Amino acid sequence: MRHYLGVAKKKGVTAEEIGAVEAVVMAVQAGRVKAQLAEAAGPVASTED
Repeated sequence: MRHYLGVAKKKGVTAEEIGAVEAVVMAVQAGRVKAQLAEAAGPVASTED
């Protein structure tokens, strides 16, 4: 990761741009984890009738 950040800085990518990309990557990853959790949990039986 450090290598890629170093290359990005050499290419003129700003810290703000890097931060924006990191935020998007974290959001996508969080969505994947949520989907995996929902799949693993399976259908949840309701206790309300």
